[in-house]
Amino acid sequence: MNSQLTPEGPDGGSLVAPQNPLGIAAFVCSIIGLPSMGILSLIALILGAIAMRREPKGLAIAGFIIGLVGTLVGCIVTALLIAMISTLGIGLSAGIMAMIYSQIEVGVTRIDDASEIIVKWEESHNGVLPSTEAGNAALKAAGFDATYRVIDNDEFGLELLIGDEDPWTFSAEFDADGDRTSLRWKSENGQSHGNWNF
Repeated sequence: MNSQLTPEGPDGGSLVAPQNPLGIAAFVCSIIGLPSMGILSLIALILGAIAMRREPKGLAIAGFIIGLVGTLVGCIVTALLIAMISTLGIGLSAGIMAMIYSQIEVGVTRIDDASEIIVKWEESHNGVLPSTEAGNAALKAAGFDATYRVIDNDEFGLELLIGDEDPWTFSAEFDADGDRTSLRWKSENGQSHGNWNF
């Protein structure tokens, strides 16, 4: 009855070749793991290492080696993807910060230029700061869309709107010599704001 289930060879041994199911599984996982960027390759590597303790070792060794190569390739590809995404994120952040700093630089330059108009007016009027009306008129005549206010005899303030699509408001206080003592800015959408005190 046993001879009907397992064919026998001339010497009485079995004609069915011994199998190593873990070795077959390691080989199949390693082959499937290659196009999947090494996702299954790690499993093939582990299965191949275990299956190499059993006979026959052929598919187990092949699964182990292909699994090792697939795992290494997967690690390299993953590292490159992480580096590329990180670089893209850093570059995007740097670009946004450059745009913000550029807008701040424009605002600071414009508000300092506006303060020079007030200081020139003061110099031409015996060292007396202009009234609110006279200061606003001088700024408008010089092409500035700014609001001027007198704080006291030695200080004045300016508020200036920069930009059309996303306007920024710059507010600064100056001493009578035109030296900036404080600066505040904010974008109208509220995404950027800050101040400098001198």
